[in-house]
Parts: sequence; structure tokens; C-alpha cells
Amino acid sequence: MSESRTCRLGIQMLARTLGYLIAASIAIGCSAGPAPHTSQELGDRRYTVTITAPADLQTGASGLLVVEARPEAGHKLSTEFPTRLSLKRSAGLDAPEHLDRDAATDLREQHIRYVIPIAATDSGRQSIEGILHIGACTGDLCEPVALPFESIIPVAKPTR
Repeated sequence: MSESRTCRLGIQMLARTLGYLIAASIAIGCSAGPAPHTSQELGDRRYTVTITAPADLQTGASGLLVVEARPEAGHKLSTEFPTRLSLKRSAGLDAPEHLDRDAATDLREQHIRYVIPIAATDSGRQSIEGILHIGACTGDLCEPVALPFESIIPVAKPTR
């Protein structure tokens, strides 16, 4: 089993056992080196959240941050609940602060996806924090859920 897959499975197990904040902290240390994007999975027994951020962003360039949620077996996402994404970014990134349900590029009972344009205004280790607000359902019983996340985005100075 690859180191990346082993790390991802370990993060999922920790997320289910200890909670997503601890697993997110561990996910940051599990990167398998440079790739076209970096991805981390968070969640609990009801859903999995995947955050995919550009890994090769340079100052003055833009990229896409993708936030997705998928329910685990026996659960579904509510398409009726108020669904929104709130973002807080470091000074070196430019991104929208709030996205409502209409901004979701996919909103179904089995999947939700937001594709967010971000722009790098400064080099260094930048971060973007967010909260994905969804409805998590089991059968006909649904409850509002707030899923916090953080993604670290390395931004390089442009090559000349």
C-alpha cells in the first residue's frame, strides 16, 4: 500500500475516532510531495469532506479551491436545508467570503461541490479556512451541520 493511501486511510480512521480537527492537523503533515493539487479528507460517520487546493500557485496567479462533501452509507445530504460556504483567508490570498447554495456546482443528495476561484497576492505559506454548512440526513430526519476546514496553500514567487 502506498504511503499516500496509508496516510489517507489513517486520517479517515482518526477523523471518525477523534474528530476532524485533529485529523486535519495530521493531514497537513502527510503530504506526499509536490502534485498538481493537494487534497485532504475530513468528516465523521455521516459524511466525508474533501478539500482540494492548488499546490503550484505563484504570486499573481489564480487557481481553484474545490470543497466537496459526500455522505457515508445510510446518509444523504439535504437539498432543502440552507447550504452555504463561508471562507476566511490569509492576507496573501484573494477569494470570496461567502457562497450560497446557488454557487454550488453540484448539489445532490449524494454529493455537493463548490469550485472557488482564488488568487495569490503574496508569496509564502497562505491559508484559507472555511465552514461548509449543510443538512445531514438519515432517512427523513435531517439536521444542520457545520463542517470547518483549513487548507494550507504554498505560494511561490514567480519565476523570471
